[in-house]
Amino acid sequence: MSEQLKTIGLKDARIKELTTQESLKPVLEKLLEVLQANNVTSATEEVGSLLDELVAKLRESPHLSTIAPYVIDGKIRRVQLQAAFKFVAALKDGAFDVASFESECGVGVVVSAENIAESVAALCDAQKEALEAKKWNFQGQLFSLAKNDATLKWADGKLLKDAVDAELTKRFGDRKAAVAPKAVKATTTAAAKVNEAELDANQYKELRHLQMQKLKDAGIDPFPHKFHVSISLPDFRAKYESQVTEKGTQLTERVQVVGRILYRRDSSNKLIFFELSQDGVSVQVLANFAVYEDKEHWAKLIDVLRRGDIIGIDGFPASSNTGELSVIPVKITLLTPCFEMLPHTGTLKEIETRYRNRHLDMLVNPNVIKTFTIRSKIIQFIRRYFDAQGFLEVETPTMNVLAGGATAKPFITYHNDLGVNLFMRVAPELFLKQLIIGGMHKVYEIGKNYRNEGIDLTHNPEFTAIECYEAFADYEDWIKKTEDLISKLVLSLHGTYKIPYRPHGAESEEVWELDFTPPFRRVPMIPTLEEKLNVKFPADLTTPEANKFFIELCKKHEVECNPPHTTARLLDALVGEYLESELINPGFITDHPQLMCPLAKWHRSTPGLTERFELFVAKREICNSYTELNEPEVQRKLFQAQTANRNAGDDEAQPIDDDYINAMQYGLPPTGGWGMGIDRLAMMMTGNCNIKEVILFPAMRPLESQVEAQRCVLKGVNKAELDSMTV
Repeated sequence: MSEQLKTIGLKDARIKELTTQESLKPVLEKLLEVLQANNVTSATEEVGSLLDELVAKLRESPHLSTIAPYVIDGKIRRVQLQAAFKFVAALKDGAFDVASFESECGVGVVVSAENIAESVAALCDAQKEALEAKKWNFQGQLFSLAKNDATLKWADGKLLKDAVDAELTKRFGDRKAAVAPKAVKATTTAAAKVNEAELDANQYKELRHLQMQKLKDAGIDPFPHKFHVSISLPDFRAKYESQVTEKGTQLTERVQVVGRILYRRDSSNKLIFFELSQDGVSVQVLANFAVYEDKEHWAKLIDVLRRGDIIGIDGFPASSNTGELSVIPVKITLLTPCFEMLPHTGTLKEIETRYRNRHLDMLVNPNVIKTFTIRSKIIQFIRRYFDAQGFLEVETPTMNVLAGGATAKPFITYHNDLGVNLFMRVAPELFLKQLIIGGMHKVYEIGKNYRNEGIDLTHNPEFTAIECYEAFADYEDWIKKTEDLISKLVLSLHGTYKIPYRPHGAESEEVWELDFTPPFRRVPMIPTLEEKLNVKFPADLTTPEANKFFIELCKKHEVECNPPHTTARLLDALVGEYLESELINPGFITDHPQLMCPLAKWHRSTPGLTERFELFVAKREICNSYTELNEPEVQRKLFQAQTANRNAGDDEAQPIDDDYINAMQYGLPPTGGWGMGIDRLAMMMTGNCNIKEVILFPAMRPLESQVEAQRCVLKGVNKAELDSMTV
């Protein structure tokens, strides 16, 4: 099944999501049904990309699966797919009318480059008078008109841009020569005369640069080195909101505040209102020419201030005539101009743009900063918790000759001076346990780990985790610590143990209540699986017969498992299907088989199992912990078993780490180890279902410009070194 999905262009991360999540089973079945009905065995790169984008949104509406055949047949291109998404979103619970869908979404409409060129030329002829008046400055309006044209609205965006540029060049010559700076500069003498709504992004930027040059010529530096701030806007509001209560009053205390302009409204050329924002708090600036100290400075500066500019205000706290807390400036200092058209608050929704331009995302969507503030508080709380219990925070290498400590595929890099490949760490476990051996009996590390695996809603190749180790403790101690830590964290952040969570995004209707009231539920792995599957597992899980048993069991219950089909991977697939999928409230899956846990100590009462637990919340793993294996020779044998799995094709199996085994010869005391993913915990605490929402700069598919820049950097790298890093 996975191979079939790969042939149509779906990414590995999407395939994994489809084949492992119970809630997506209907989606998978519908997609396979469509492929079979259309006899599809492969797809072009473009169709594969569109299918992948479609599958990513399938959970939002059952109607979206109806679109798949159109994509497969090539009747829907990218621009039509976006229209299809909007069409389906508008349906909500309504019926899907095929005729309306095909008509409104341009199904089957293919606009060739020749047709685009002809239509653009006809559009220019129809707008001849306006075009002759504005020439290249009409480019932005031409695009808008094209998007409303019956034919051009289904044209490829790049082809349309090329056609517009070609037509304008044919009529008016090269753009740079045709748009003379003097013509734009003449309009900057009075900001009111410039209709900035008609400017495209490049023209707006050009205008802003000309305005800044004009300020410099007038002796005003738009990029000063320093501005003295006497009070922040949050503190300003907290301090003066209760003091300035009477409408139209002004205090005599002078303040200096800074912020970014989010809004500008001109009541007249001598009375201008700004909304100034800093740290999520806004304050009105009431700029009045009558009280401004330097009238000449006002005349030079006030007309060029725009949304997005960072300014400093020297003035007085006041209340406007409507009772709004304000600051009345006697002087305004432009600290940094914004050269781009800043979108209005809350209007930037496109995911790709948001993640690639996090700075813009933060400026336009205030909740983004709130999310990362909560993430920071989570890390601070965890640090305080372990510091208070006598744990010592340490740092261990993120590059090493071997990548051990977790079952995962590592990244490879190259050290020029040493002339060797190095692995980016997948986990710090083995280093931290060496510190336990050395006498640091309570240690923890918060840091980055790197795993060369798929990217999906809960996985990012680079992620933040905490790992802790305590000598003379076991997994029962860590169960109690986990319940205590997380329940107290939730109470600290939300004031209650029960919090709402939308598993499919903020706009989805489904809401789960996550109850973090301790103690949490416990689910012993093997007995619970046996009960749910109504079967008795083999006593010895390490035999070839046991492996065959689980292969057949997965086939019987249609549980997908990516190769190689080792017993550990098959068991993990069954756990994902039957146990993890039921754990919405916090719950521990406990007592894993030894073959799944090469670093965990055997169970004291049940042969073949280990003393291990994983904590799941909202069906997602948050924590992993076990009583550590501390017998060197047993550890060596388990590493050797992992090597056998690696030889069988499991590139996530752990290697034999002789340095760690040698360190164990000095005596690893009875130890309990524990790890938790900070990113996934932050998802729960902030109500996000996508890990990219809680990582400031998540991994993204590189743009062509980035790939080209990388090629330039790698030109001087030895080919043998590059080849060695792809092993």
